[in-house]
Amino acid sequence: MQTSTVPQTRGLFSVGTRIRWGAILAGSILAIGILLLLGPLGAATGLTITDRVHEDNLRLAAVGWSILMMCIAVFAGGILASVLTVGENKTEAVIYGILTWALTILIVIALGGAGVRSGFATVVRINDFSQTGSEIELATRISWYAFAGAWASMLAGALGGWVGGGPTFRVVRVQTPPDPM
Repeated sequence: MQTSTVPQTRGLFSVGTRIRWGAILAGSILAIGILLLLGPLGAATGLTITDRVHEDNLRLAAVGWSILMMCIAVFAGGILASVLTVGENKTEAVIYGILTWALTILIVIALGGAGVRSGFATVVRINDFSQTGSEIELATRISWYAFAGAWASMLAGALGGWVGGGPTFRVVRVQTPPDPM
């Protein structure tokens, strides 16, 4: 008797993606919302102290506030993205946090390209090409801070994903059979 093996169709179909883009989008929307809440706070504070602080210090403070604001926002977004997914481990949760960070950055860049500005470029004035040597040094320092801030915010998103990842513990009420006596 001759037997032959025929491939089963169930082995030919893709299982699809394990990435839950809805959770990542929700995390990014939360991060954008937090940015929209914290941005005016930084602007109001900066405008309040403008006459008491040296202009260069104000520029550096604007960069520092932007980095801190982004770290807080993507940390919270990473937590939300991880909490909304089901059954991921810590490694996958970190990836969710990084993807939330990346999508948030893309949205911020798209909003900036569409003309929505937070006033940051006006405070820093990096686009002014008639700068003196000290202003170019300041712009260089701000650029390096922005580079470090991008890495810090990505790590904050990864940390948020890690914090929100893993099994969620729930209290479940278990029905017990009635006592026979």
